[in-house]
Amino acid sequence: MDPTILDRIIDPVVTGEADYAKGNRLLHADDRDGMSTFRFVGNAMLTGLSKFATGYWSLGDPQNGYTAISSEAIERLELDEITDQYGFLNHLLTHLNVAGCRVADVPMSAIYGDEDSSIKYGPFIRFVSLLLLRSFYWRLKTRYIVRSFNPAVVYYAVGSLGLAGGLAGLGGSIVRAGRGDDAFAGGLSSFVATLLGLISLGSAIRLDAEANEDLEVSCDENSQPSDGDARAPAYSME
Repeated sequence: MDPTILDRIIDPVVTGEADYAKGNRLLHADDRDGMSTFRFVGNAMLTGLSKFATGYWSLGDPQNGYTAISSEAIERLELDEITDQYGFLNHLLTHLNVAGCRVADVPMSAIYGDEDSSIKYGPFIRFVSLLLLRSFYWRLKTRYIVRSFNPAVVYYAVGSLGLAGGLAGLGGSIVRAGRGDDAFAGGLSSFVATLLGLISLGSAIRLDAEANEDLEVSCDENSQPSDGDARAPAYSME
């Protein structure tokens, strides 16, 4: 974590633009130069899954630990309910969303030395995947059912069932066709179910993103004519 960009991390919180700010090493190609392909692919996959879990659809690099948070935001969180294991940062984002906190994504470069990661990827993937799934269901239940109704939760349910049932049916139709049985009708109905599932999931994501857009703050870097590569962030609400 480069201490020379500390001001870029804390400024959105200090100025009141955001309750929580985090670095993002994925926004620009130049920032990703120091990141290996393995790390980039893994981070990109976690970013996609974390969008569903956290509700912050425009944020990336959820594992980034260069962060700043306001004391008011901390007081709004149930800290005892947030994991202290790997996945802490993803889980924290979900709780920030449910607490109605604005989060800023700050561009920064990936910097790695000769250190070796201590993460054991098998247990890590299993733990974080289950954590994100539980976080997703908890966020939908709390925000879209308990507090107030949002049709996104219905679209998510219909889309998940349609997609799962449709894909299972397509798999069964392929097996039957391989045995020489007539699988056209079953395959067609499974294809329609899969298509409807995808459409429902797309509608759910759109409604979910619209419900959370006021909680996302973008920080765009603009080149400055002073002191070499010195850059200053410009903050705007998404």
